[in-house]
Amino acid sequence: MTPVPSARLVQGARSHRQACTPLIQTQYTQLRRARPLRDEPRRARLTYAPYGPCTSGIWARRNVAAVKEPPVTTPSPSAPGRPEHRFQLGGSAWWLWHDAVFRSTGFPVGGLSRLSAPELARLTDAHLAGGATVEDVEAAVARTAEAQAREIDALVTDERLREAVIWEQASAPALLDALADTAGQPRDDRRRELENAFGRLWQRYSAVNDTIGFFGPFVWATLDPRAARTVATAGPVRPSRREVFLEAWAMAAYGARLAERPELRRWMPLSPRTHHFLDGDAIRRPGLPPITVTPEEAQAIALCDGRRPAAVAAADLAAAGVLGTGVDEAAALRFLSGLVTRRLLEWNENLPVGPETEDVLAERIASIGDEELRAKAQEGLDAIRSARDKVAAAAGDPDSLLPALEALNAVFTDVTGRAPRRPGHGYPGSNVCYEDTIRDADVTLGGDVLAPVTPALTIALQAARWLTAELAHRFETALAELIRVKHAGATGLSLADVWDDGLEMLLGTGRNPFPDVLSEFETRWRELLELDDDARRQNVASARLRERAERLFAADRPGWSLARIHSPDLLLCAPSIEAINEGLFLAVLGELHVAYATYSIPTLTWAQPDPHRLIDLAVQDYGRPRMIPLVPAVWSRYAKRSLQFYDHRADRYIGFARATGVAADRVVSTGSVAIEPTAEGLAGRPPGGALIPLTEFFGTHLSMCCTNAFREVMQGAAHTPRVTIDNLVIWRETWRLTRAEIAALAAPTGEAAAYLAGRRLVTRRGLPERCFVRLSTVKKPIYVDFTSPLYVSLLGSMIRSALNGTGRALDVTVTEMLPDLDATWLRDTEGNRYLCEFRLQVTDAEPAR
Repeated sequence: MTPVPSARLVQGARSHRQACTPLIQTQYTQLRRARPLRDEPRRARLTYAPYGPCTSGIWARRNVAAVKEPPVTTPSPSAPGRPEHRFQLGGSAWWLWHDAVFRSTGFPVGGLSRLSAPELARLTDAHLAGGATVEDVEAAVARTAEAQAREIDALVTDERLREAVIWEQASAPALLDALADTAGQPRDDRRRELENAFGRLWQRYSAVNDTIGFFGPFVWATLDPRAARTVATAGPVRPSRREVFLEAWAMAAYGARLAERPELRRWMPLSPRTHHFLDGDAIRRPGLPPITVTPEEAQAIALCDGRRPAAVAAADLAAAGVLGTGVDEAAALRFLSGLVTRRLLEWNENLPVGPETEDVLAERIASIGDEELRAKAQEGLDAIRSARDKVAAAAGDPDSLLPALEALNAVFTDVTGRAPRRPGHGYPGSNVCYEDTIRDADVTLGGDVLAPVTPALTIALQAARWLTAELAHRFETALAELIRVKHAGATGLSLADVWDDGLEMLLGTGRNPFPDVLSEFETRWRELLELDDDARRQNVASARLRERAERLFAADRPGWSLARIHSPDLLLCAPSIEAINEGLFLAVLGELHVAYATYSIPTLTWAQPDPHRLIDLAVQDYGRPRMIPLVPAVWSRYAKRSLQFYDHRADRYIGFARATGVAADRVVSTGSVAIEPTAEGLAGRPPGGALIPLTEFFGTHLSMCCTNAFREVMQGAAHTPRVTIDNLVIWRETWRLTRAEIAALAAPTGEAAAYLAGRRLVTRRGLPERCFVRLSTVKKPIYVDFTSPLYVSLLGSMIRSALNGTGRALDVTVTEMLPDLDATWLRDTEGNRYLCEFRLQVTDAEPAR
């Protein structure tokens, strides 16, 4: 998602519009503006697609008006024969999955130390205390900067670094070449800019667990509460498995090119418009008057399922005699074309966005009935695939990799007529292909780690349950009030009547039931912990908190089905695996992704023997099929690796605007869902289906609004202490910089002045030497070493860029680095140490109502 869309959930200066990423906000605004014009032929077309792909390859007549949920049941956690994929977390109401993702950096942490300068920091601090002169500091900064330049000159010769940059940019590593060209020369402003750019790159490869390519590898680990010891063995620095994938947007581009060719058009599928609802002799459209159709037109529309090529649909229509006797395939095709002209049918490649895009495109090509045309279309796909295979063969050799990528780009442009990189899109997802890798490691997390962290973790999970339950309650209450006021006395309300207003509550700036809930979430945590913002460390035993936590976060079940699964990140601070097994470790809750099953994303599932197994288990745990909105394809960036959802056969897609990429029998139009009041609250009934709580239709958007609540909830204060429950750090120590402090870092332009500003800030606020800094204008936090002139200069330049590039306020938050460099326990066979973390997945024992 991206991979997952983030939510900024802090009250105060941060408005609810900040609750979603700028990308979603922009596209939501475009959607709202475009929808009243969605059926006007003179307007530019907006293309929509689901988060994930549809199943395809089977042509069958389906009645799109009768959509029933496939049975999905969840065995009780206490029942015999309970699912084997999870185990009870202590004696709690939470179940931890045996599968875990073990993520690490692709480059050793030792590379970060090569750009550190502790002696310079001590000299500068002595000056600030009244000792060394400013001239001494300026001279020392200059000498250190020169020494760091020589270190960078040595680092840029690393072949693995060069390969990483080539993968990221799909082009020659211009930054590394420019640095190499200026090696040994006097440092001018241009050289300093290059060094700053290098520092930003290097910190990401060495300090961030990013799960991208071999500079962010992962491996599937095992959680075994019965194992007495945690085991971790790692091989050499090179990954054990590398695979190269074609991006979904690239495959969609070739499919679109095929659909543009008149001779191939008849072999592209026809689909009903996903937001339309065929109701007898009328097509109902959200926000627009219905269109009356003839019985023949209704049968023809029902026949088009988004899989069957237009030529096949026309042949079936003619053979069935729907249009009368003597009507041949050509006449039937003209009849269907007329329905397209009237905007009652879509006629395009209808490709999904997801891991199966390439396979579905191959199926589309295989369905072409003309052998010569089919061979020609297959030739283009084969050319792209062949070029991709050559890229995969070149992996590990940067001298071969770059020409292989350039050849793939040339082939792609030749067969699609499009540029090989999407303008305005950053990595990942912007190139024609990408690489994912598996670290050479074998990891089992045992009971020696799981048992000590369980009591604290269950408190956090109960708080997450309360948050989802309260969000669902407030949202449903707001919807009920909306219906009472806006639709007073109305009968026959459908989901379409409240859909836009519901999205506005969740993603827009209108009625917003959430800031009070999120503010209360923080207030309850502060009451639970008796938080003292002036303290540096706050340690508390879980036994003291349990009764109070049960009262403050009282909730007997999650708010919606997707909120039944959460994904916490667990980090361990220890100098070695032996120290962990001796109990000499500190655990850290890196993030708790609320209401988000992160195991269900293609970035991770590709490495499973059965890529569908984990999503099958997740849907089983949800207890009901997922209801996924058909959102604009740009929300998912057309990026295969960063989709939030891996499609599941039981998923149903909510059609609320013009969309493509999904089979008709899997779409539920908002206009077809009748709203009914029940004793437990509002519910929606799809045609021929059972009642579904109304919150389920908005479940993905509700999840967006709370996924990152734990990350953001304590960041409004000027300082928050490190909070540890038992031996699990729930929140790291955090500082929020004032406007004056931000300005002081941004103001200096000279290296010595910038370094002095950084050291003053460290001294005044008590900041750690190494930390992570998050700018509200930048998606990812950056690693900063305040002893290093390079990283202090980089931070200042990023702040200046943010202040110059936007008119809005800039928030800068500093968080302690935990684990720090001396507490990195993962070692490879060459003795290199790496930062790492476990991504876990937890199921609530209680299903949503």
